[in-house]
Amino acid sequence: MDLRFLVAVMKINSDLERIGDSAVNIAQSVLQLNEQPPLKPYIDLPRLSLLVQDMVRRSLDAFVRRDARLATEVCESDDAVDGLYKQLFRELLTYMIEDPKTVSAPCTCCSSRATWSASPTMPPTSPRTSSTTSRAATNPPLPCRRRVPSARRCERPRKHAS
Repeated sequence: MDLRFLVAVMKINSDLERIGDSAVNIAQSVLQLNEQPPLKPYIDLPRLSLLVQDMVRRSLDAFVRRDARLATEVCESDDAVDGLYKQLFRELLTYMIEDPKTVSAPCTCCSSRATWSASPTMPPTSPRTSSTTSRAATNPPLPCRRRVPSARRCERPRKHAS
């Protein structure tokens, strides 16, 4: 075993930890997003996921087998992942441009929560919340026009049928 191998193991460990942290963040986002109807059919997202999973698997295989050719192939396949990611990003941005409420409604909720959290006194409870302080603290009445079902998220506005 040489020093390069040990340094590589330490660096790969850090990379895997970052991948794991990202996976947790993605899973938490998926739990919230699954409560809402999708903006578009999930076609490219599963494909992107499979490409990335394959990259992780092949990069670890390349390290274990000490296969420089395979490692190079994995690096080259990153262009396909980047291209698909940029395509998805542009598509979702287009949806937000076509319907600004997809961005403005959560901004209103954030501002309302900021007003509530900066308030020096506990606001009175609303008919939608219990009269207990703990319930009011977790589901605060918000000053925005729309009531928010949870202190953690806002409902996405529904699109009107045309």
